[in-house]
Amino acid sequence: MDGVLNVYKHPGPTSHDIVEMARKALGIKKIGHAGTLDPLAEGVLLLCIGKGTRLSDYLADLPKEYLAEFTFGITTSTYDGEGEITSQSDEKVSEEAVRKILGEFIGEIEQVPPPSSAIHHKGKRLYEWARQGVQIELPPRKITIYRLELENFQPEERKGLFRITCSKGTYIRALARDMGEKIGTGAYLSRLIRTAVGPFKAEEAFPASRLRKEEREEIERGIIPLMDALPHFPLFIVDYQKAIKIASGTSLPLNQVPFSIGENVRVVSENKRLISIGRITIKEGKLYLKPEKVFGYEW
Repeated sequence: MDGVLNVYKHPGPTSHDIVEMARKALGIKKIGHAGTLDPLAEGVLLLCIGKGTRLSDYLADLPKEYLAEFTFGITTSTYDGEGEITSQSDEKVSEEAVRKILGEFIGEIEQVPPPSSAIHHKGKRLYEWARQGVQIELPPRKITIYRLELENFQPEERKGLFRITCSKGTYIRALARDMGEKIGTGAYLSRLIRTAVGPFKAEEAFPASRLRKEEREEIERGIIPLMDALPHFPLFIVDYQKAIKIASGTSLPLNQVPFSIGENVRVVSENKRLISIGRITIKEGKLYLKPEKVFGYEW
């Protein structure tokens, strides 16, 4: 059983909890996820099953879409609703003021990750250091916000609902922190829904509450085959002889291809099996298809 399952995570459990639920429901240990969702967050969580775990890096690189609620006038230790309140402001916040600063956060920007994130530092994750009372601030990282729109604003409650599309590595609660600082009142992330990861949409996701042994057949029907799990990668169909070479990890010389140098492609056999994720490379003036991940080949 190999592939990717688009799951809708509900608020409460960790991403690892959802993985454990899937392992028990399917009776498979080799399951992981492609991008953590915080416990209070909900929405799309991609589970990689069997050989699908080898696709996790590519899936994690996909842009993410969110609906995020920021509450202005309050800051917390974790920048979300899980932390302790660290400051409060009575200053009013207007919709006009919020809209005025949106442009400053669109495009490639620098962002300091939250001190309670899952980033590794000296052998531990930041949230593990935080639990020990050690606050570690990492240097800023470059991220990209492709879209940032204010969908709704409630001036009395000082709550803004934002639609966000962003790159891998973006922390929405850090965005709430930074926007709150820019406004001058502080802010925290009070609700978060991941509405999409690349082409995987929340409305098409399998509910995490149904990850039970009794639902195994339904779960299996929802698993996306390896060949279809990266639809944004173009297909490169090869015949039997070339399939054997690629499956052995051998780079394939090419005369001409309709792909860009450096582009990833799905190498697929004539009988529609994913053999490899390859990359178009050039060496000494010659084009090659270099396998990056090999999944084997059965005729």
